[in-house]
Amino acid sequence: MHARQQDFNLYNSISHAVAGYLGKMKRTRSVVREQTGTFARAEQIAKAETDSDTARDVAFTFAVIALAAKLIKSDDNVSTQEYRAFRDVFPMRSKEETKIRSLFLMAMNELSSAHQYARQIVSLYPERKSLYREVLNRLFQVATADAALNTQEYNYLEELSRIFGLKRAEWKQLVGRYTVPSSSNPYQVLGVKKNASERELRNAHRRLVREFHPDRYQAAGASKETVALFGQKVAAVNAAYDAIVKSRMNAGAR
Repeated sequence: MHARQQDFNLYNSISHAVAGYLGKMKRTRSVVREQTGTFARAEQIAKAETDSDTARDVAFTFAVIALAAKLIKSDDNVSTQEYRAFRDVFPMRSKEETKIRSLFLMAMNELSSAHQYARQIVSLYPERKSLYREVLNRLFQVATADAALNTQEYNYLEELSRIFGLKRAEWKQLVGRYTVPSSSNPYQVLGVKKNASERELRNAHRRLVREFHPDRYQAAGASKETVALFGQKVAAVNAAYDAIVKSRMNAGAR
């Protein structure tokens, strides 16, 4: 199976993991339902009660839940919108949401660091850069669900990017995706040089609109806040392109 398809399947496996694995495990189910013990204990039991073929998916599921939970708690401002964003960007069956929410709350109060779970993903899926980027991509959607990215969330996600081995340029690209351009320089907004050709301008404009178009994220189940953010980004990109075209037309008419 192609790596990207595998990544997609992993991201849509959380509900299946809870329904298929946790639902059948009496010991794990009691820990989750009654919230006795810890998140780490629930994970330990879950992996012990699965066969080797599915244990990796279980470990991945727990790692993703932990990273999202610890992200939400990183700024000491736990919001309903952020949990809803987690629920939206990691699809789950409605009947399993209670179990996942219990695990989520347990992970939020778990003493283990987020670094441990990031390294767990790297260990489970070595050299899967597309998977690591998508982990961060979806965590960004969770972080920006209630407000713009704050310092604590930025630092948390930046540290995860280092553990995942992302290059600085890849990190900046992710940050740029979830922040509305503040520059008044339209060329900077489009990411092109001032002497860029008409073709380069058009290509940059089309690429950014395609990348940030809110319909794409809405179809993927992103939160309303995330969809609105991308709507603002597309508006900024369109305004920058129009400003450059108008400026060049005026310069040519002189």
